[in-house]
Amino acid sequence: MAMGVTYDQQAIEGICSRLRVLVQDSFQKHLYVSAIFFADQLVALKQEPEEIYTLAECYFKNREYRGRVLHLLKKHSATTERSDQLKLLVAQSLMECRDWEAPRYLETNWPEDDGASDPKSAACLALLRGKVYEAMENLEWYEKAAQLDAYCHEALERLVGSHRLTLEREIALLKSLKLHKEDEWLRHLYAAKLAANRSSNENPLEASAEGATVLGDWKRDRRQNLRQGGPEAEGYPCEFLPKALAESGHARAAQSARYFGQAGWNVANIFTGWVDVDLSEKGLGEAKGAGELLKAEGLQVDVAYTSFLKRAIKTCNLALEAADQLYVPVSKTWRLNERMYGGLTGLDKKETVVKHGAEQVQVWRRSFDIPPPVLEKESKYHPCHEAKYAGMDPKDLPDTECLKDTIARVMPYWEETIAPMLKQGKTVFVAAHGNSIRAIVKMIEGLSDDLIPGLEIPTGTPLVYELDKDLKPIASSLAVEPLKFGRYLGDAEKIKAAAEAVKNQTKVG
Repeated sequence: MAMGVTYDQQAIEGICSRLRVLVQDSFQKHLYVSAIFFADQLVALKQEPEEIYTLAECYFKNREYRGRVLHLLKKHSATTERSDQLKLLVAQSLMECRDWEAPRYLETNWPEDDGASDPKSAACLALLRGKVYEAMENLEWYEKAAQLDAYCHEALERLVGSHRLTLEREIALLKSLKLHKEDEWLRHLYAAKLAANRSSNENPLEASAEGATVLGDWKRDRRQNLRQGGPEAEGYPCEFLPKALAESGHARAAQSARYFGQAGWNVANIFTGWVDVDLSEKGLGEAKGAGELLKAEGLQVDVAYTSFLKRAIKTCNLALEAADQLYVPVSKTWRLNERMYGGLTGLDKKETVVKHGAEQVQVWRRSFDIPPPVLEKESKYHPCHEAKYAGMDPKDLPDTECLKDTIARVMPYWEETIAPMLKQGKTVFVAAHGNSIRAIVKMIEGLSDDLIPGLEIPTGTPLVYELDKDLKPIASSLAVEPLKFGRYLGDAEKIKAAAEAVKNQTKVG
């Protein structure tokens, strides 16, 4: 008969301390399932509010709002009712579930005249109210959140993204921020972000006498109160920032490059190119998942670009819808189409390997400047037969392309259309294809002609770049070799597996 081990209270406390370390370590590595496992053991040993919150937060980070967060906090309802922190997590989960119970729960637990006691909690509560009421175009709660806690950057980011603040409200908001004396630079950084947003959205108030007076007062006050001496700054905002921060806040542009979700011919493993096939069921899910990742990252898109092909157009629309940004204007262009695979179009990839040999097919797929055989114009797959290209110059319709040709097609659109928007500080979303995305990545990353053909880009995975005012990429510690600046959103192992799947499409046996 096995004998059980008896742990005294000191031993249990030691296990609990170790479990807390393991939870935090898993959090830092974004291993939320592991964090959930360790936090669950912690709650089993010690059902204190702090431990329950830790487990609920793990579930929340893993987006298990209704099934786990709400179930757990309902199970421990007595503890939840005594904790503002736990009740706030309930409200946040209801909001993430798009549950109409969220407004009622907020008003029941925190009447407007009886909010949370400390400013930071009150700011968090106001931010949550802002999210709940945003659909009604009510920005009051976001402004209140920023006023309660000047370090609640998400509230300011949502105000910037709303495009609905007048100059007068901007100035009032900036003046109201309660910052530590040593953090006064942050006020100017916020001002820079607001100004960059407003510079491309004309505000009638700026041209009015009232606006000029308010703006003049604001600059005078800042010269007098926020800077002692020094040259007079011109424009709005006054340049009281280190150069690196000024560029980051005022003219920073983010470019989110998106590869389309899996298409029906991808499932069948057929060379697709310009053939207008639809998304597969998996592709539909990938597109929606990409939008959820954009939303979770807090990326607010200003303008989107996609190709003439329905798999990319649907990916763009589904991703924006999942990100709650379906209102974003979308421009379509043939220049973002997938590479034209010429005579390989419509052929099974593995059968083509058997017929021509793996080495030859790999040259056609991944060489920089060697195109496949041409696609005859009599082929039903040739784009000259499609109405969408009827208005184009026939010489622009390719019979075949290598990656070098695709880059030459994409780059004029980048330079003439996309780059000017980025220079205005816009966040750009590109939903395109493996090779048209490679063209953009090659230019941003400065990858060599030898390296770029072998870069595998997983389907349905957002690739994010942050650029300075000169459109130079900002290095990211999350970039995966050979990339130095772009970072993928999502689970690292899934991204690796998706890239490997693209690589193995022509593997036989």
